[in-house]
Amino acid sequence: MKYIKVKWTHGDPKYPIELWSEIDDDRWETRKIDIFSDGKMHVASKEFETIDTRIGLVPTPELDELNADGEFEAIYIDRSDFESLWHMALNLNKY
Repeated sequence: MKYIKVKWTHGDPKYPIELWSEIDDDRWETRKIDIFSDGKMHVASKEFETIDTRIGLVPTPELDELNADGEFEAIYIDRSDFESLWHMALNLNKY
């Protein structure tokens, strides 16, 4: 598994400003956390999705491809950072 954090620069509060993803070796998302400008966090996994957050329908692009788009800033993160935020989001939303 790999873990990525993507900052998304835009002005629409309907969409997240950060996307944290756990991706498998074929770059498919297995879990995802979306963070919105108002601080709300929504999660999705292979087991469940919410109305605001869903697992990707295509493999996640490589970081250099994501970063080539001026709206995105993508980096790899540690599993422990992802897990901490995942559990926080689950507890906040009572999934």
